[in-house]
Amino acid sequence: MTHLWDRAEQLPNRERVGLTPEGAAALAKAGIKVTVEDSSVRAIPIDGYKAAGCAIAPENLWPQAPEDAIVFGLKELPDDGTPLTHRHIMFGHAYKGQPAGQVLLKRFTAGGGTLYDLEYLVDDTGRRVAAFGYWADFAGAAISLKAWAAQKKGFLCGAAARACARAQARRNGKTREDGNPILAAD
Repeated sequence: MTHLWDRAEQLPNRERVGLTPEGAAALAKAGIKVTVEDSSVRAIPIDGYKAAGCAIAPENLWPQAPEDAIVFGLKELPDDGTPLTHRHIMFGHAYKGQPAGQVLLKRFTAGGGTLYDLEYLVDDTGRRVAAFGYWADFAGAAISLKAWAAQKKGFLCGAAARACARAQARRNGKTREDGNPILAAD
Protein backbone atom coordinates (compact mmCIF):
# COMPACT_ATOMS: atom_id res chain seq x y z
CA MET A 1 0.00 0.00 0.00
CA THR A 2 1.28 3.46 -0.86
CA HIS A 3 1.87 5.63 2.21
CA LEU A 4 1.79 9.44 1.85
CA TRP A 5 3.22 11.37 4.81
CA ASP A 6 2.04 15.00 4.79
CA ARG A 7 4.72 16.87 6.72
CA ALA A 8 4.21 20.11 8.61
CA GLU A 9 5.92 23.08 6.99
CA GLN A 10 8.88 23.99 9.17
CA LEU A 11 9.99 27.43 8.04
CA PRO A 12 8.53 30.59 9.59
CA ASN A 13 5.20 31.93 8.27
CA ARG A 14 4.38 28.78 6.27
CA GLU A 15 0.66 28.28 6.83
CA ARG A 16 -0.24 26.98 3.36
CA VAL A 17 -1.11 23.35 2.79
CA GLY A 18 -0.81 21.12 -0.24
CA LEU A 19 -3.37 18.59 0.93
CA THR A 20 -6.84 19.42 2.25
CA PRO A 21 -8.88 17.04 4.41
CA GLU A 22 -11.11 16.40 1.38
CA GLY A 23 -8.08 15.50 -0.72
CA ALA A 24 -6.78 13.24 2.01
CA ALA A 25 -10.16 11.45 2.18
CA ALA A 26 -10.09 10.93 -1.60
CA LEU A 27 -6.58 9.46 -1.39
CA ALA A 28 -7.65 7.14 1.43
CA LYS A 29 -10.69 6.04 -0.60
CA ALA A 30 -8.28 5.21 -3.46
CA GLY A 31 -6.33 2.91 -1.11
CA ILE A 32 -3.51 5.24 -0.08
CA LYS A 33 -2.52 5.39 3.57
CA VAL A 34 -2.30 9.06 4.63
CA THR A 35 -0.43 10.33 7.68
CA VAL A 36 -0.68 14.05 8.46
CA GLU A 37 1.64 15.77 10.88
CA ASP A 38 0.08 18.05 13.43
CA SER A 39 1.14 21.65 12.92
CA SER A 40 1.23 24.75 15.06
CA VAL A 41 0.83 26.98 12.00
CA ARG A 42 -1.15 25.10 9.30
CA ALA A 43 -4.05 27.12 7.92
CA ILE A 44 -6.38 24.11 8.23
CA PRO A 45 -6.93 22.63 11.71
CA ILE A 46 -5.95 18.98 12.25
CA ASP A 47 -9.53 17.94 13.14
CA GLY A 48 -10.54 17.83 9.47
CA TYR A 49 -7.76 15.35 8.75
CA LYS A 50 -8.78 13.21 11.72
CA ALA A 51 -12.36 13.17 10.44
CA ALA A 52 -11.06 12.12 7.00
CA GLY A 53 -9.50 9.02 8.58
CA CYS A 54 -5.86 10.12 8.43
CA ALA A 55 -3.28 8.91 10.90
CA ILE A 56 -1.98 11.92 12.86
CA ALA A 57 1.71 12.22 13.73
CA PRO A 58 3.49 14.78 15.90
CA GLU A 59 4.84 17.87 14.17
CA ASN A 60 8.15 17.44 12.32
CA LEU A 61 8.38 13.68 12.80
CA TRP A 62 8.83 13.05 9.04
CA PRO A 63 12.54 12.14 9.34
CA GLN A 64 11.40 9.08 11.34
CA ALA A 65 8.56 8.18 8.96
CA PRO A 66 8.53 4.58 7.75
CA GLU A 67 11.13 3.99 5.06
CA ASP A 68 8.49 3.34 2.38
CA ALA A 69 6.56 6.56 3.09
CA ILE A 70 6.51 9.31 0.48
CA VAL A 71 7.00 12.61 2.32
CA PHE A 72 4.87 15.44 0.90
CA GLY A 73 5.21 19.13 1.64
CA LEU A 74 5.11 22.39 -0.24
CA LYS A 75 8.28 24.29 0.46
CA GLU A 76 11.88 23.91 1.56
CA LEU A 77 13.12 21.66 4.30
CA PRO A 78 15.22 22.97 7.18
CA ASP A 79 18.77 23.55 6.00
CA ASP A 80 20.41 21.37 8.63
CA GLY A 81 22.54 19.23 6.33
CA THR A 82 21.05 15.88 7.38
CA PRO A 83 20.97 13.18 4.69
CA LEU A 84 17.50 12.67 3.19
CA THR A 85 16.47 9.04 2.96
CA HIS A 86 12.83 9.21 1.85
CA ARG A 87 11.11 10.01 -1.40
CA HIS A 88 9.97 13.65 -1.16
CA ILE A 89 7.37 15.54 -3.16
CA MET A 90 7.82 19.32 -2.81
CA PHE A 91 8.89 22.51 -4.52
CA GLY A 92 12.60 21.81 -4.16
CA HIS A 93 13.91 24.71 -6.25
CA ALA A 94 16.84 22.48 -7.06
CA TYR A 95 17.23 22.16 -10.82
CA LYS A 96 17.64 25.72 -12.06
CA GLY A 97 21.06 26.36 -10.59
CA GLN A 98 19.86 27.81 -7.28
CA PRO A 99 22.73 27.57 -4.74
CA ALA A 100 20.50 26.13 -2.01
CA GLY A 101 19.18 23.61 -4.52
CA GLN A 102 22.61 22.10 -5.00
CA VAL A 103 22.96 21.69 -1.23
CA LEU A 104 19.53 20.00 -1.12
CA LEU A 105 20.45 17.59 -3.92
CA LYS A 106 23.65 16.64 -2.07
CA ARG A 107 21.51 15.76 0.97
CA PHE A 108 19.39 13.45 -1.19
CA THR A 109 22.51 11.85 -2.64
CA ALA A 110 24.00 11.35 0.84
CA GLY A 111 20.84 9.69 2.17
CA GLY A 112 19.78 7.77 -0.93
CA GLY A 113 16.46 9.61 -1.08
CA THR A 114 14.62 10.96 -4.12
CA LEU A 115 13.20 14.39 -4.90
CA TYR A 116 10.04 14.66 -6.99
CA ASP A 117 10.15 18.40 -7.60
CA LEU A 118 6.66 19.84 -8.10
CA GLU A 119 8.12 22.43 -10.50
CA TYR A 120 8.57 19.60 -12.98
CA LEU A 121 5.26 17.77 -12.56
CA VAL A 122 3.63 17.99 -16.00
CA ASP A 123 0.65 16.52 -17.81
CA ASP A 124 0.75 14.62 -21.12
CA THR A 125 1.09 17.89 -23.06
CA GLY A 126 4.08 19.07 -21.01
CA ARG A 127 2.09 21.71 -19.10
CA ARG A 128 2.85 22.15 -15.40
CA VAL A 129 0.07 20.84 -13.19
CA ALA A 130 1.40 22.10 -9.85
CA ALA A 131 1.97 25.79 -10.22
CA PHE A 132 0.80 29.07 -8.89
CA GLY A 133 -1.65 30.93 -11.10
CA TYR A 134 -0.85 33.59 -13.65
CA TRP A 135 -1.56 36.38 -11.19
CA ALA A 136 0.66 35.03 -8.40
CA ASP A 137 3.71 36.96 -9.59
CA PHE A 138 1.72 40.19 -9.81
CA ALA A 139 0.24 39.65 -6.36
CA GLY A 140 3.69 38.91 -4.97
CA ALA A 141 5.08 42.09 -6.50
CA ALA A 142 2.24 44.17 -5.06
CA ILE A 143 2.69 42.66 -1.60
CA SER A 144 6.44 43.25 -1.80
CA LEU A 145 5.87 46.92 -2.59
CA LYS A 146 3.38 47.21 0.26
CA ALA A 147 5.86 45.59 2.67
CA TRP A 148 8.72 47.81 1.45
CA ALA A 149 6.62 50.96 1.91
CA ALA A 150 5.62 49.90 5.44
CA GLN A 151 9.23 49.10 6.35
CA LYS A 152 10.36 52.51 5.13
CA LYS A 153 7.96 53.96 7.73
CA GLY A 154 9.23 51.57 10.43
CA PHE A 155 6.21 49.21 10.37
CA LEU A 156 5.18 45.77 9.16
CA CYS A 157 2.57 45.75 6.42
CA GLY A 158 -0.90 44.72 7.57
CA ALA A 159 -1.02 41.21 6.12
CA ALA A 160 2.45 40.35 7.44
CA ALA A 161 1.62 41.71 10.89
CA ARG A 162 -1.64 39.70 10.95
CA ALA A 163 0.14 36.51 9.83
CA CYS A 164 2.69 36.94 12.61
CA ALA A 165 -0.12 37.45 15.14
CA ARG A 166 -1.94 34.31 13.89
CA ALA A 167 1.21 32.21 14.19
CA GLN A 168 1.91 33.52 17.67
CA ALA A 169 -1.68 32.82 18.79
CA ARG A 170 -1.43 29.23 17.51
CA ARG A 171 1.92 28.71 19.26
CA ASN A 172 0.39 29.99 22.50
CA GLY A 173 -2.64 27.72 22.11
CA LYS A 174 -5.08 30.63 21.92
CA THR A 175 -7.59 29.24 19.45
CA ARG A 176 -11.34 29.18 19.03
CA GLU A 177 -13.37 25.97 18.96
CA ASP A 178 -13.01 25.90 15.16
CA GLY A 179 -9.20 25.86 15.49
CA ASN A 180 -8.69 29.40 14.24
CA PRO A 181 -6.50 31.68 16.35
CA ILE A 182 -7.90 34.33 18.66
CA LEU A 183 -6.34 37.62 17.64
CA ALA A 184 -6.18 40.86 19.57
CA ALA A 185 -8.20 42.47 16.77
CA ASP A 186 -11.06 39.94 17.24
